[in-house]
Amino acid sequence: MRSFWGLMSAYWLSESWREAWEKRDFTKGLVLAAGFLELAS
Repeated sequence: MRSFWGLMSAYWLSESWREAWEKRDFTKGLVLAAGFLELAS
């Protein structure tokens, strides 16, 4: 089950990163990175 949520979060993060990059919204990107690191730990 953990791997399922890992895949879902990775997909969501990749979508969000692309959206943030298109908008050049680096603040959002930093928040996402912090959230990802929190999940990974």
